[in-house]
Amino acid sequence: ASGESAVVTVTYTPSRDGDDAGVLTLAHNGDAGSETVSLSGSGTNDLLSEGFEGTWPPAGWTATSWDQNVYGGPNSGSNWAYSNTTGSELVTPTLSLPAGSDMLLKFNYRAESGSYPQPVDVKIGDAVIFQGTAESSSYEEVTVSLAAYAGTDIQVTFVGQYGTGGWSYGVCLDDVSVEAAPTNPVAELSTDMLDFGVVQVGQSASLELTVSNTGAGTLTGTMTTDVSVFAASPSDVSVASGESAVVTVTYTPSRDGDDAGVLTLAHNGDAGSETVSL
Repeated sequence: ASGESAVVTVTYTPSRDGDDAGVLTLAHNGDAGSETVSLSGSGTNDLLSEGFEGTWPPAGWTATSWDQNVYGGPNSGSNWAYSNTTGSELVTPTLSLPAGSDMLLKFNYRAESGSYPQPVDVKIGDAVIFQGTAESSSYEEVTVSLAAYAGTDIQVTFVGQYGTGGWSYGVCLDDVSVEAAPTNPVAELSTDMLDFGVVQVGQSASLELTVSNTGAGTLTGTMTTDVSVFAASPSDVSVASGESAVVTVTYTPSRDGDDAGVLTLAHNGDAGSETVSL
């Protein structure tokens, strides 16, 4: 009625991993005839995604001799988890793994100092599912299959294995997730930009681009450029799961002046295509 309002509930039910966007349209008998609202959301199969950006410890986590930040640095964002005490434990919330699933535990870890390697254990209950040593001050991503625990409730425990607190050097942990293993190829490129700089007209310069398949099955695709002075070789790629291929991109200027273009990899993976600015 005139001067009144009504509340409408808009529900988002994603059916896949990835971003979704749409438009809600209200067709009505008013002067304008219709109104629109932009809609967006991101679907995820992740059971856990923690970058340690909020309060410490994160909701549902328990921390014994682990703290936020202190020394080292983040893999992404501004914060990270840190420990320099042998036997320290950082424990995730309880996670219910779907029956028949192949969930993947992913995390990034590094040593506070490359001069002081940091051993770390990862456990589910009393079972050690990963033992490793961070030997660099650069982050390393680790992936562990949780398929053996499908259909059960678990908590993952990160155990520091070095230091006595205080001034001891420690280990940094960031970007912990539990997500479904991919069922299709997933393309990842080593960069999203190739800059050839200044090249003499009539001559050529080449740079390498690495195409990786971090998903399942074989990734196949074709490289094309929108400007003829840029070319990729080979133009067709086929990359097995867990493998990589190197593509050589060549720039052969035909005139004085700047050139810019886009290299597109059209492929059979989830995203369908990837681009590189040239």
